[in-house]
Parts: sequence; C-alpha cells; structure tokens
Amino acid sequence: MRITCIKDVDIAKDSHYRLLEEASTMIHVSLADISSTERTNLKATKMLL
Repeated sequence: MRITCIKDVDIAKDSHYRLLEEASTMIHVSLADISSTERTNLKATKMLL
C-alpha cells in the first residue's frame, strides 16, 4: 500500500489514526512517538508526505 497524499483525504480522527498507524509501520516509526495532539498529527502527516 502506497500513500501519496493524506491532506486531500477528509476522514474521521480514528481513521486518520489508523492511516498513520499503517504508514508508520511502513516507515518504521513507532506509534509511541506520535502523540494524540492535532499539532503532532499534522507533523506526523507531513513526515509521511
């Protein structure tokens, strides 16, 4: 599975979290390092793009 652009997808927070979980597995980033704050989610999303 390849994620090209997350910012164009309008999804619920739980779906967003699952998407980050899948992507973080691909790039070997532990979910423990991703906090639940919007600011960190935004930062994590930018890392994935």
